[in-house]
Amino acid sequence: MADYSKFYEARGIISHILEQDFVGPVTKDECLTELPVQYYIMGKLYPQKDTTEALDLARNPLLENQIETYDASISLSNQNNPSSMGITVTLKADVEAICVSGSYAFYEPISFQDAKDYGIDTSRWEYVEKKPKEVWKRQEYSYSKRITFTSEKMEYADLSRNLQLQVYTHAIMDSGERVITIALVNENQSPNDMSATSRYCAFQPIIRVSSIDGKALFANVNRQTCLTTDTELQELDMLYSDVHCYAQGHGCSVMWDMENAVPEWIESAFFPTFNLCQMKAAEVVSGNVLSMQFLSTASVDDIVQELGTFATKYEKWIEDQNSLIRGIKASLRDIASSNIQKCRNACNRINYAIKLLKESGYRDGKVFRAFQLANEAMLLQRKQTLLKNRKCFDPATVCWYPFQLAFILHELTSFIEPKGHLGQKVPDRQIVDLLWFPTGGGKTEAYLGITAFVIFLRRLRDPNADGVTVIMRYTLRLLTLQQFERASILIFACELLRQKYNIGGNEVSIGLWVGGNLTPNHLKEARTSINKQKNGGVDEKSNPVQIKVCPWCGEKLYAQHYDIDLVQNRMIIKCPNQHCHFHFAPNGLPIHIIDDAIYQHLPTFIVATVDKFAQIPLNDKPAALFGITSNKKPPELIIQDELHLISGPLGTMTGIYEAAISKLCERDGICAKVIASTATIRNAANQIIALYGRSHTQFPPQGLSAKDSFFAVQSTPEEKPARRYFGVMGIGTTATTTLIRVNAAMLFATRYLATLGYPDTVVDNFWTITGYFNSLRELGGANTQILDDVQSRLDYLAKTKFVSVYPGVDTSKGYTYTEELTSRMNNSEITEIIQVKLKRSYSKNNHTDVFDYLLASNMISVGVDVGRLGAMVVAGQPKTNAEYIQATSRVGRDNPGLVIAVYNASRSRDRSHYEQFLKYHSALYRYVEATSLTPFSDRARDRGLHALYVSLCRYLVENLRKNNDAINYRSSNPAVQAVEKIIIEYVKRVDPDELSVVIDELNDIKDAWDIAATGSLVYSSRKNEKKLLKGDTENDRFRTMNSMRNVDEQSGIYLLGGY
Repeated sequence: MADYSKFYEARGIISHILEQDFVGPVTKDECLTELPVQYYIMGKLYPQKDTTEALDLARNPLLENQIETYDASISLSNQNNPSSMGITVTLKADVEAICVSGSYAFYEPISFQDAKDYGIDTSRWEYVEKKPKEVWKRQEYSYSKRITFTSEKMEYADLSRNLQLQVYTHAIMDSGERVITIALVNENQSPNDMSATSRYCAFQPIIRVSSIDGKALFANVNRQTCLTTDTELQELDMLYSDVHCYAQGHGCSVMWDMENAVPEWIESAFFPTFNLCQMKAAEVVSGNVLSMQFLSTASVDDIVQELGTFATKYEKWIEDQNSLIRGIKASLRDIASSNIQKCRNACNRINYAIKLLKESGYRDGKVFRAFQLANEAMLLQRKQTLLKNRKCFDPATVCWYPFQLAFILHELTSFIEPKGHLGQKVPDRQIVDLLWFPTGGGKTEAYLGITAFVIFLRRLRDPNADGVTVIMRYTLRLLTLQQFERASILIFACELLRQKYNIGGNEVSIGLWVGGNLTPNHLKEARTSINKQKNGGVDEKSNPVQIKVCPWCGEKLYAQHYDIDLVQNRMIIKCPNQHCHFHFAPNGLPIHIIDDAIYQHLPTFIVATVDKFAQIPLNDKPAALFGITSNKKPPELIIQDELHLISGPLGTMTGIYEAAISKLCERDGICAKVIASTATIRNAANQIIALYGRSHTQFPPQGLSAKDSFFAVQSTPEEKPARRYFGVMGIGTTATTTLIRVNAAMLFATRYLATLGYPDTVVDNFWTITGYFNSLRELGGANTQILDDVQSRLDYLAKTKFVSVYPGVDTSKGYTYTEELTSRMNNSEITEIIQVKLKRSYSKNNHTDVFDYLLASNMISVGVDVGRLGAMVVAGQPKTNAEYIQATSRVGRDNPGLVIAVYNASRSRDRSHYEQFLKYHSALYRYVEATSLTPFSDRARDRGLHALYVSLCRYLVENLRKNNDAINYRSSNPAVQAVEKIIIEYVKRVDPDELSVVIDELNDIKDAWDIAATGSLVYSSRKNEKKLLKGDTENDRFRTMNSMRNVDEQSGIYLLGGY
């Protein structure tokens, strides 16, 4: 087990520095020469001006659901300088009195001479050119009040310095529980003058509620979803039933005692924190069953026995969970029983796969051999990954996580028996299997494992059945490039094993099939670009030199290592490392990234962006990928990673094109298997129906608690690195100033670690600060701030504010090495940053070429996996909770990380998340929003129905395939009529309400094509020819998108006459 103690210790120091800078005090009896209201940005109760700005105690926010509401009305949302703060709690029945205690401070102005007379150390100001005339001396006050409840709604207690404690009873529930708000109000009045405001402002206020007699006080208030009829919300209610909420803040956040089942105290917090523990592989099995080496070399009997024991333990866990149902509230028992049945179904598939492996081992051995080869390939992949990263490799220790092995077993039946087995209503092949696991948990290796199995099984069953076997699709180019690099290592391993064991078929290879903005579509264009770069030219926007390091050995690659062979019709990439196996490969690395080469060589595994499929109606060459013109079998597996991103306009258009892809991958009634994966999704069933027209199963299926699915359980901070979240919301300051202060404090605190002598690995973990922004405009502003304002503030912290308590931070050279990761960057720059620059690590002797800041948009929220990133500042609550989870999961993956969520006090949604910080972060996945897509809605049909029809006609009707064949169309052709039936049957499954309209519009499309086909006609052309498919900007029934990203346009709103 790794030792994270130094990382946690360092993170604690960072946390302490940040709290001292934001809330204070730096020292308990400090004296300030600056105005206190400017010295601290949080934890302030301002004096009241002409009108009272006290908390609206008559509201009962605990009876509302603010986390899930975008525009919740927050009582303090319009206050710039609040004079009150409070917390709302629910007390158990029969609680007659509570103890409310806490503290606060005022700063009194005294003369410089008086400060010396009081014995205050003024030496640091003695030699400054301009001595301060006065200093502000801190005076702390504490209080402890017994509040006894009477028939009165409001209880008051006057405190020192004209503060007042107010306790308001909102309601006494039928159960006897009492909902109350405890507020601390600054009753002081002051003119609108900064000095007077500082004098009458209360700082570092704390409200703490506890029991008078030690009895349990507080009732859980997480009760909203139990009233719903939505089964998914009911399931979430059950899964998170052990996650309780006991309070909400007003103008502040709130923390409670997490050590006890029922908290003994609740306290206000201006700098709330939460430790998010990762899921870990459950230690549910022993022996060799998880060992890749064992599974690739052992006998049939030994492997089957180990796998059987694994499945038996899962069965026992399921029955143990079933016995717990009687302890669940009655309203949720049906949901619990449903979950248990899903677990049983998954276990049955696993057991059946083990049975098939055993039968194969005793018969032809092909299925069993494919399973062993897949494990050997994954072992090789892991070996090369470790060696590339200069880590030790011991084959005996390389293992699957339990859920990964179980998932592979779960999927085997879809490929061993593609038509299903006796008694199955729906073959497993036709079911979309959704791999759901938290970010960083190992989903990628799970589906790469099944990928290797499919590749080998296909070739073992038919030596000539090469061609495109697997298509893996992404929505973001950054994600595509990242996963392409990871998948390449596995494909290289498969190719080595193909050679080693003389397995049939051509080279096992990988292809990158993406838009022309990323790589050239044609080899001649690629040759021009490569030659230009070899002669010292700059990278092209559409750059063929995308592979910056050899995936197998890690050797750096440059344009000099790229060549174009127009005879073989491929781009050859040579690894310069003579110790690399692929250095001697005559065709170089088994990689194809130019469309011309992909269509001819048909890579085994294709990584693509979803919008590339918009090319299908416009181009007949992709037909080869589906085996239509290449005399090959079609792809057998489609992997849709990050399924939650296929939503909204992009998802809607993807859904229409998916109808074509599904049919093109079908042969003899056997469709391609679809595996999707995500860590953040809601409403998955409806989304998958709309996208694929199929039912789905989730793996691993949920049991009774989100913390235990048998395959994974929640870890402790000692077992796996925990990520700590912090909340910041400035008071009396702008959002820009707050962000500058946070970034400067982070910069100071992380650099201070180096002065303390922490190991380089610890300092490096926090050195590069990732800034996450919700818009490019905000990111651009931050870039300027880091160069100017943040550096000035850093200098102030090091030389003034913290000079005596945290000395030694050298700011003379500045920390301004900043890079951004956004859509504004070209693809070569993104690749260079991810594969090279971000991997540079801090050392005592070298930190100048290590990024101080990485400023990112939502591009980073998926797919970026750089282990050394451990610190992030999030500027404002992202638009969706899924985005927040995905983005913040980019840090703290290998070692403990920290995330500073900086909330904008002027935004009600930000304020709501801040005031309910602990509730929100203790059940992050519970608040993921439902996604939606409507592939056959009105506007979607307008943009894509004709493209679907043309695609299927062009690819399935032989005399309509070529570009010049558009003229051959006749709606009376039986083959064409069969296409219409395919679409109609698909719509019946996906959206039957739209069926009649779809039929009408298909008739319009057929009529229009019949008319167009009376003269010369091509599908598409850049020449002045009559073409069927028009440009996307033309006002025509056949206007066709070149990319699916052209659908999310702004809409105009028009007022009709009479208003």
